[in-house]
Amino acid sequence: SSELVLKDYEFVSCGIKEHSWRRSQYLQFQCADSLDTPPLHVFHNHSPSSKNANLTDERRKRVFSNLWNHVLQRSSVAQPAAIFGGDFNCNSFQWVNCFKHAMKTQASKRSVQVCASKAIPLAMVIGQLL
Repeated sequence: SSELVLKDYEFVSCGIKEHSWRRSQYLQFQCADSLDTPPLHVFHNHSPSSKNANLTDERRKRVFSNLWNHVLQRSSVAQPAAIFGGDFNCNSFQWVNCFKHAMKTQASKRSVQVCASKAIPLAMVIGQLL
C-alpha cells in the first residue's frame, strides 16, 4: 500500500531567537500497512527575507540544523527519511552549505535528493524514501 497515516503534527521553531516568529510545520507520517517501518518526517516552511528580517547564510544554517535535530530527536533509526519543502529562501548553493554544516555534526552520511521545478529547488529529501 502507498497510504500514509499522519502520526504527529506541530509547529516547530526555526531556532532563530532574534526572529522568534520563524516557525515551520512538522508532520510525521507512518506507512499504513506496516507500523514497524520508520516514519517519514516532513517540514513545510515559509522563510521570508527582507531588509528588516534578513535571512543570512548563518541563519539558514541554524534553521536547517534546528529542524534536522528535531527529526533526529523523534527518530529511532540511524538514517531517518525527511522532506524539507516549501520556501526556505535558499538557492542550490545555499542548501549545499546548510547540508555541509549539519553533516559535520552527524556521525553517518546521508543521501540527499533535490526535487526541483526548473532551476528552483522545491524540496530537499534526506535519507531513503520507501
